[in-house]
Amino acid sequence: MVRFDLPLSQTSNLFKTKVEEDNFQNLSHIIEPDKLSLFRDPDKLEEIYLRDNINSFSDKNFRVNALKCAFGNPSFKKYCNRINSTINFKNASDEEKEKFVKEVSSFEWGNNDQTLAFLESFDLIEFTSRDEIKILDNIQILEKPETSYNPMFLYQTEVWHDAKKILSRPAGKAVLQLPTGAGKTKIAMEIITDFFNDNQNSTIVWLATTAELLEQAVNEFIKIWKLRGTKSIRVNRVWENNNVILEIKDSRLIVAGLPKLNNFYKNNGVLKADLIIFDEAHHIAAEKYNETVENLKILGKTKLLGLTATPKRINFEET
Repeated sequence: MVRFDLPLSQTSNLFKTKVEEDNFQNLSHIIEPDKLSLFRDPDKLEEIYLRDNINSFSDKNFRVNALKCAFGNPSFKKYCNRINSTINFKNASDEEKEKFVKEVSSFEWGNNDQTLAFLESFDLIEFTSRDEIKILDNIQILEKPETSYNPMFLYQTEVWHDAKKILSRPAGKAVLQLPTGAGKTKIAMEIITDFFNDNQNSTIVWLATTAELLEQAVNEFIKIWKLRGTKSIRVNRVWENNNVILEIKDSRLIVAGLPKLNNFYKNNGVLKADLIIFDEAHHIAAEKYNETVENLKILGKTKLLGLTATPKRINFEET
């Protein structure tokens, strides 16, 4: 079983010192040729290499390199399914592939669900033990952020504070009405990050009408969560060919296209949210979108945050 399809130039480099390599060369002249077949078998070579370097997976860069080699193979797809991450394997550009690999490699190696998903998906669990994984309970690796954190401007902080005050109430409802480019998405993602950090096993649903807005939301959340998040979060993209994954029991952000979610409910789907964010909230007056929000709500509990650049009254009392 080839787990990562690592190049032979990497897996055949089994000797850590010149002495070890010289000793092997001496033995190779004595041992019968058929018993040296191991070094012509990519599968076995990779297995030995991985056993010898299992602790190297705690290094994010090592994981990135391994997953680049494994991209698209059955183990890679199994891992992506386990962590609820998807990409168009056939049509993705090289840039999209590289970005995706970095995303699925970006987790803290330790005694957690994603490390276990990685080990099980690539059939590495027998190479290590829980005790070895738990070493990071005592030693924490803080990797350098890929992007610097940009704090909010003063006016954004004021809006954030006012919105959080309203949303702290049961079933609180608030609207962020700011001009285009003023940072509505940024403020909303800060609120989402705070909500996830303060609550256990929460479901937050972000609603928008276009794929562009949905992808923008995912990217902004990932950027902020990597720098401020305090736990593992599952991000479920729900638009175009991507569907709601109901099996997720931990904290999750569902970024959903309204037409897709409408169809989900028409097919008797059941999904409830603790917090709903409606991008371009002036569309909420449309009956079909209002029904989606109603289906998501838990009576007396679900909070609702609307975002809009349109200076018109939005009546949340009807939602």
